[in-house]
Amino acid sequence: MPWTGTVFKSLIAAAAILPCGSTGMLAGEPSADAGGGRSPFAPSPPASVQQPDEEAPLLELDVTGREKSAYPRVDGAVSLEFQNDYVTRSGNKEDEINDLTMSNDLFLAVRATPALSLQTSLVAEDVKDPRPGQNRYFEDVGVYVETLGLVYQSGALTLFAGKFNPTFGVAWDLAPGIYGADLADDYELTERIGFGGAATLDAGALGRHTLTGQTFYLDTSVLSQSWGTQRGRTREGDGGVSNTKSLESFSVTLDGEVPRTLDGLRYQLGVERQRQGRTESHDEWGLAAAVYGAFELAEDVDIEPVLEWVWIRNLDGEPNTVTYATAGAALYIGPWNVAVSSTNRATHPKGGGAFSDPLFQISAGYEFDNGFSLNVGFVSFQDEGVGTNAIGLLLAYDFDLEIR
Repeated sequence: MPWTGTVFKSLIAAAAILPCGSTGMLAGEPSADAGGGRSPFAPSPPASVQQPDEEAPLLELDVTGREKSAYPRVDGAVSLEFQNDYVTRSGNKEDEINDLTMSNDLFLAVRATPALSLQTSLVAEDVKDPRPGQNRYFEDVGVYVETLGLVYQSGALTLFAGKFNPTFGVAWDLAPGIYGADLADDYELTERIGFGGAATLDAGALGRHTLTGQTFYLDTSVLSQSWGTQRGRTREGDGGVSNTKSLESFSVTLDGEVPRTLDGLRYQLGVERQRQGRTESHDEWGLAAAVYGAFELAEDVDIEPVLEWVWIRNLDGEPNTVTYATAGAALYIGPWNVAVSSTNRATHPKGGGAFSDPLFQISAGYEFDNGFSLNVGFVSFQDEGVGTNAIGLLLAYDFDLEIR
């Protein structure tokens, strides 16, 4: 896996924006509502679709005091990040560079009614790897549509279709720290076209649980290309698992609360199958199991742990078996945080020659009163036996928006 920097996220919108309110070299951002997580149409960085505020009124008053519908309405979120990665040591000397990157994520939901919405996410980030041995400063930035689709939600049932990010695993999103997700993002599923649905069961004392299923194929439409720096349009002849132009791949996940345990402990169980493309020899199959949560230890002291195990047979369609074991935790003390995370990727190629790639990261940061956060971190990892150490700095700002 080539070395890549995470990105800064920015946006320009010609509308009224109401602010209210990050990550990695090889890198998500947690959302841990019970029984689910980020929307399949939100930027990638588990299962339930983003919905409007349940307390939002169906009717509002206009300037004359007369009632008017609160729908249609547009809302969303913006994530902004600047990150600098400096490789202090690498077994590949051409990787010893400084990489200053930025990325912009804009999520928008156009809500026609409380049940029906059009959701999309636009991303502006570096879409190419840095050139070997050359420092990079805000270069290779392209803009692309990561997700675009229709969502219908009524009660416990959610249906969605379009270009979306299928659910499978959580460590690529929830592993703490600047670099915590840098190996787990191997199995993150993004930019697929298809449809799916989710059903939530509220079992009272046994917790809330969401079953999500989706079928899909890799996006090869005009939306697979980028504007600005070109990443090129994906073609079926390029290969890659799920690059089939037909709904032959799927994933199914069960997310929820762990009953009769610590309040705030959640889980995900998942299975995925991606059909081989033209250049692959095998279908990819994967299993995922994770527990994670958020717990208050004392006033203004919280901890957010995550444990995940993922098994994948024929990763990327190649004849191998790869397992990932991730463990990490973030400790929050007021505006301060400290995060420690470790992942081990064990690869067993067909015919022998097994090897492991460990990753360890530690980071710390501070969130300012104005909503900006600043984090510094250190990472040490191996990629196919090549060891690398780096230090990083991440400046981030997130806010919600509403356009009227």
